[in-house]
Amino acid sequence: AVTDGLPVSVEIADAAGFRELELTCDTDRTIRLAIHHATIRGPTIALPLEFTYNPSQATALIHGSKQANDDAVRRFYTDVWTASADKPTTFQDMKRPGDTIYDEITITASHIRGFCDITGHKSWQYACPDDGNLVAPMEFLGTAAMRPILAAFQSTIFGPGTAHVVHHFNRIELADGVPTLLEGDTISVAMSIDGLENTVAGKKLTVTTVMKRNGQKTGSMKTVLVSRLHHMEASNAFAIDREHKVTIALPSAADVTVLESREWFAYREGAPSRIEPGTEVEFCLDSEYRFASDDMYSSVVTTGTASVKMRSGRSVHIADVDFQWGAATKNP
Repeated sequence: AVTDGLPVSVEIADAAGFRELELTCDTDRTIRLAIHHATIRGPTIALPLEFTYNPSQATALIHGSKQANDDAVRRFYTDVWTASADKPTTFQDMKRPGDTIYDEITITASHIRGFCDITGHKSWQYACPDDGNLVAPMEFLGTAAMRPILAAFQSTIFGPGTAHVVHHFNRIELADGVPTLLEGDTISVAMSIDGLENTVAGKKLTVTTVMKRNGQKTGSMKTVLVSRLHHMEASNAFAIDREHKVTIALPSAADVTVLESREWFAYREGAPSRIEPGTEVEFCLDSEYRFASDDMYSSVVTTGTASVKMRSGRSVHIADVDFQWGAATKNP
């Protein structure tokens, strides 16, 4: 469209006539950009962005509200990812390290068929009911975790950079003896952020999701996402290492004495025994690292348990670990 010989709006459409982009410029020098996305099975979703044209600032003619546009991008991602949902989707916010989001999904026949259609699974067992219920591929566990993962990079703690997020990798570990997933099963998930730190490529988000089928643990999934070229203040970065297991052999009485002298090592009240020379001690530790800079920790906190194996073969929790340290380049 043209007013007084000047272009005030532009529309770009594809060969089928779908309007992909709209650009308008108002008389008050407000520039509005709308990007339209046609979802696979849902409605068309628009991403509205707003900018101001200021010719008096020759080095930066066009300005936008970073906060408003970041919020618009987050809403756009939510709408696109959940366009086929039965009802509007909102996500619990995550504001602190250690916050956990819980979610669940009951597997339906349409879930299974839609998943197999997209991923290319052709096996008859995913299309023909067995004893009245369809079988779901085990990879469907990853799908159950998608809503909480989306919530993680929509969260306050993640901040801006949603539009530049790229998937780095997933790793799923199944529990032993996991039964087949079936139509009607309820999959519950608990997702926590295990790290948000700067890398050369951008800020890296690490999340861990624990999945249960009908209340029984079926596995866990580690997911890493990178927001390219977006970095954060180092003081806001953190990393969490959960259930890290270390076994240490103490062959002599002197070795036992050294361990017992550490202020972070404390026997439990009522522990059945103390450590004997020749014993192996298994530590199960959780550590949280906060950053002073991209390659320096401002603090390290490690807590956990120490266990020994009795002659019967049973592991017994005999001591606790509570360690804190200041600035460091690694866990002391």
